[in-house]
Amino acid sequence: TVSWAPDSNTGTVTGTGSATRVAFWSSDSAITSDADLYWDNTNKRLGIGVSSPAALLEINGTGDAIRVESTNTGAGGAQIDLLHYSTSPADNDTMAYINMGGYYNTTPSQAYFSSIRTVATDISARQGELTFWTVNSTLQKRMVIDTDGNVGIGTDSPGALLELSKGVSGGQGATLKLNNSVGGSGAGVAIEFNGPG
Repeated sequence: TVSWAPDSNTGTVTGTGSATRVAFWSSDSAITSDADLYWDNTNKRLGIGVSSPAALLEINGTGDAIRVESTNTGAGGAQIDLLHYSTSPADNDTMAYINMGGYYNTTPSQAYFSSIRTVATDISARQGELTFWTVNSTLQKRMVIDTDGNVGIGTDSPGALLELSKGVSGGQGATLKLNNSVGGSGAGVAIEFNGPG
């Protein structure tokens, strides 16, 4: 805890503390700091639970890392915006990433296991698509929801609401498999097609 007192000559607050730790008021007459709250002034980064943050904000600890609650009384709820501000945006720029992964050995070594990305397919028309990636030795695109709402699995350009494509890399086996494990009289697997009229 750092006690403080106004300097009689300048009226400023004086005292001592721990370098890189963020100070806060613990009472109306004392300042303190915590070993889990750090400010890297050289790189302008904040660390919570980590003394050398590797990003603008890095959080390290047990339990939920981030929780967002909305107090809106209307229909709008909690919102998180991932916005990419570029002076020279171009078609097919990746505007945002959500990468998921972790440590996979005791070294430790860090890796991404999956990723969700937003791609600006047409900047001037403000059109975009959502892509989903998983890792099988390398990070690969597995599914896309394009600007028209079409879903493609194994294809980047779905020509219908749902298009499945299995290339050579997919190996042998069915492209689409349906199972019914309920059993009983009349149990089976069916695909139903309905249209107008």
